[in-house]
Amino acid sequence: MRTNEDIISLSQIALSLAGPDKKPTHILHDISLQVQAGSAISITGASGSGKTSLMMLIAGVEKPTSGKIIIANTDITHYDEDQLAAFRRRNIGVVFQNFHLIPTMTAYENIEIALELAGFENCEQKARESLKSVGLEQRCDHYPDQLSGGEQQRVALARAFATQPKVLLADEPTGNLDSENGQQITELLFQLVDEFNTTLVLITHDSQLAAMTDRQLVMKDGVLHED
Repeated sequence: MRTNEDIISLSQIALSLAGPDKKPTHILHDISLQVQAGSAISITGASGSGKTSLMMLIAGVEKPTSGKIIIANTDITHYDEDQLAAFRRRNIGVVFQNFHLIPTMTAYENIEIALELAGFENCEQKARESLKSVGLEQRCDHYPDQLSGGEQQRVALARAFATQPKVLLADEPTGNLDSENGQQITELLFQLVDEFNTTLVLITHDSQLAAMTDRQLVMKDGVLHED
């Protein structure tokens, strides 16, 4: 359910990183963005345009060169790494194109450890409930290499939603899947977003997937535009 409250507020964000010659490379330029709680937005754009860099700033993985980042009424702009990690575990879920499951842990253990790190109680029960929510309760003891790509992404979704994050960041969530699995993951993603009333920020090259969101944005040369 969308509200009038902004859950993401970026003000005049810039990001520059040092290149091999130690000269700054300007990645993002003067980005301001407000996202209402419970809404879904998509960001499209060419490879290297800055989409993933923006997502990493929202996730608190990168820190801006200048500007302000407020997530869920919390100014995280000047948080240190420990503060950012603690904030992220409780408030932000992330789903990647390449799944990013821990290969030495079962599907169940991949979810349980995320819950433990976030400080939840009853982690075992919550992990099993999360797997059930994506239809994989019978695969809880399987390792990632024993699962198909579609199943691995289902586990990744279960892990991301297990902590009931306020914001879900999805970076090309169907990029490594065939069309049938991609469609299934898309339907499951939006189903879970609705169920948990999560705000979705979707990075994608897929214009059809982007069109499913409430608002479409385009990143071009480090500048964010309304589509």
